[in-house]
Amino acid sequence: MGYSIDEIARKLKITIDTLASWESGQDYPTLATARKLAGFYKRPLALFFMPNPPKTEQLPAVFRTLWKDKAETLSPESRLAIRRAKRLRKTAIDLASVLGENSKLQAEKIYITTNYARIEEITSFERSKLRIGENDIIQMRDEYVALRFWRDALSENNILIFQFNFPVTDMRAFALYYPEYPVIAFSSKDSMKARIFSVLHEYAHVLLRKDDILFITPENNKEEIFSNGFAGAILVPKEVLNKDPITQLPESELSDEVFQAASRRFKVSRQVILRRLLILGVVTQKFFDKKSAEWESTSYTPPKPSEWGPSVPVRCLSEKGAKFSSLVIRAFNAGAINYGEVSEILNVKVAHIPEIAARVGAEV
Repeated sequence: MGYSIDEIARKLKITIDTLASWESGQDYPTLATARKLAGFYKRPLALFFMPNPPKTEQLPAVFRTLWKDKAETLSPESRLAIRRAKRLRKTAIDLASVLGENSKLQAEKIYITTNYARIEEITSFERSKLRIGENDIIQMRDEYVALRFWRDALSENNILIFQFNFPVTDMRAFALYYPEYPVIAFSSKDSMKARIFSVLHEYAHVLLRKDDILFITPENNKEEIFSNGFAGAILVPKEVLNKDPITQLPESELSDEVFQAASRRFKVSRQVILRRLLILGVVTQKFFDKKSAEWESTSYTPPKPSEWGPSVPVRCLSEKGAKFSSLVIRAFNAGAINYGEVSEILNVKVAHIPEIAARVGAEV
């Protein structure tokens, strides 16, 4: 989980020596303490009675980091998010197999290029395949609608897209590539526009069939540079941006307010708009560098949590996605799993299952 022995001892209110004696096998915790340990580590109680500890998987994921100087460490919350993503994916594979459903990625492999014209062609093809028109890009009501729209569209390619609560100072998102049900996960602590960009950025990694690079930065990694370009081009298409009011103005009139307005229209950050204007030749490198320096000095402010929070069914779908939740409901309706198992998989009470089913267009 990434905790130090000091942190664990402090949280369990025991001495370091006591914990060390448990880990070495010289002594054993009581059953009550073992239950606390199971809850703390998010592991089943039975694990603590195994003769040998289970093998810990490495973390073969591509992480979108927020801070350039981020050390190569992950918080317990982020480690748990990756573990949960793998566990949910395994569940999805098992359910799809029982139902006889296809779980293979339904998207062609792409290849890294530094040619911006080629990136435009690739993203134009992807939008066409996803049946996303020019009007769809700018007519979405707000960022929440846009995030659901892109998430649902990519899920049609048999990609599981999860939203977990992990710190953006660790990573903004990660991708786990598998030929069947690859995974994209993003942080619920990030801004809405950043979440949208992260999903499309990680989609590029999935199409590249890559997931094995840790703590990479755009400055020195071709995959990250390409994925950033891919996300920007698919979210802000050249054809649409060239018709936008921002491209009709001279540099001298491109104020922060103008960028914010374009940011709202395209549901991306103003930095994405600025980068796209540079690529399309609307602004000069000098103007780009000046604006980037101005905005980089602005500290990142995480979104404020809602006072009340979503309902349980909405939270479930927000976290696990309609693709995964619908698969679970179909497995229940097919008699493959029971109410209790649905409750356990979705981590909700049985009473919430009918509403979740209704929200994914099904009945139970």
